[in-house]
Amino acid sequence: MRSTLRSVGFAAGEAGLAPRPVQKKSLTSQIAVEDGEEQEFTDLVGVAGLAIPKPDKVFAAARTKLLSGDPRMHTLAGQALGVDGTWPTASLIAQICISQRDHGKRLTGVPDVPQLRAMLVKRRLAPMLDEHLDLFGTIVGRSATDGVKAENPANIPKFRAHNEPFAGMGWALGAGVNDEMWAALTRAESYLLQKMSEDIDARGPVVHPGKGAPLTKTTQDLRHWIGIRERHRGYKLGATQGYHKTGSAMDINYHTNPWMGVRSGATTGGEAAVSHKLEMQQDAIDVIDRASWWMFGRRAELQVSMRPPNADPAQLAAWVTNVWERFNSASEAVAGYFALGFDIDRDAKLAELAKQNEQLVADGNNKEEGTGALLKYKSVLTSMPLRAEGEAIERITSSMGSGRPWSKDPQVVFKRMLPDLQAVAKTMVRGNVSGSPTDMRNPALGLFDLKKDLVEGLVAHGGLHWGGCEFGKSYSGDMMHFDLGRVPQALK
Repeated sequence: MRSTLRSVGFAAGEAGLAPRPVQKKSLTSQIAVEDGEEQEFTDLVGVAGLAIPKPDKVFAAARTKLLSGDPRMHTLAGQALGVDGTWPTASLIAQICISQRDHGKRLTGVPDVPQLRAMLVKRRLAPMLDEHLDLFGTIVGRSATDGVKAENPANIPKFRAHNEPFAGMGWALGAGVNDEMWAALTRAESYLLQKMSEDIDARGPVVHPGKGAPLTKTTQDLRHWIGIRERHRGYKLGATQGYHKTGSAMDINYHTNPWMGVRSGATTGGEAAVSHKLEMQQDAIDVIDRASWWMFGRRAELQVSMRPPNADPAQLAAWVTNVWERFNSASEAVAGYFALGFDIDRDAKLAELAKQNEQLVADGNNKEEGTGALLKYKSVLTSMPLRAEGEAIERITSSMGSGRPWSKDPQVVFKRMLPDLQAVAKTMVRGNVSGSPTDMRNPALGLFDLKKDLVEGLVAHGGLHWGGCEFGKSYSGDMMHFDLGRVPQALK
């Protein structure tokens, strides 16, 4: 029996079918305290000799605040205190209270930033301060439009001086990058080739789905190993702003890596935020949070983080790997959540896209490359393959133990799938953000698909800046984008 979900909770609208408004309710208020947790906290602080008049109230308030804030606060506190910090348990909150007593702090169970810093330093975990600079320092934002300069037609050959393949993939429309950008890419490519060689040595010959044959230790095969399916976008003729004007930037896998929603404290970022569509962006982040709660038991870790000042390659690698892992966790949560209700095999779909694009490139077709990953907004409610209702309910029910379910009713979860998909996809638009977009990237494939080795190679070894986290609080989230962080002096 096919699901009737498409007929539940939707009404016709001017821009196609749109979900009826769903009354918002705090996710943390929906996640009940487990039986015995409050008593366990009371017992622990009693044994430690802490004088807390109403320990159950302190525990409940601390738990709520930790769950609704930055997940790194309880994760890092756990590392500093030598206990499990993946969830604000009774044990963790009790240990935080003990630490607060020892430092003459008010017993709240929630560390403030100075206390957390002191705890990490005491446990000789000071390098984490640089890896999480946005928590412990000041974010120095730079706009996505930095690097703007007057167009000088005489400089165009210098802007696009290099259109040789990078990582075995060429450039869309023949556009390339300038000398300094190319030097950075060459450094990154050398690192990636070494990593690929080590991987092939460790695993042996493996048939790669994108190539259809075993990978070799060649630059031509690097695109398959690192997951690059589309030609890169570098210099942009007629660009009005940004680093692409001078060939100082590139976009990778354009059709599967959006300018997605991020946040820093109370500040919401991403393309919809930059386009003054904060409510739409927040709706998408709410869905990402909901997926992360369901799959991993925590709020989505979308916090912006700037690189440590004067960092060497090893420090940059540690920092950008941490950022990538947090963003990738949110991406995996979204893909896993939608896989419960939609019949889509992400790995198979991405392999299919790789094969399609290889053929399109071979045929010289640069108009349809990558478009197989897109959804049409007007038909999203009918184009996504829903699972049969019984299968979906079974999957949702069996997944309830993986994270922290915000509903124990699988029907409620299933009915949210389409409106949630539509809310996220609306901000993953191809082109300008709009309340009624035309083409959208598919959230069921995840929020982005750049491999960790690729990001580390470009940032730590190439010295490039990642638009995913280095455009500051409001502008970050441009997952496909890498740039020099400046316009070369020779091109000014």
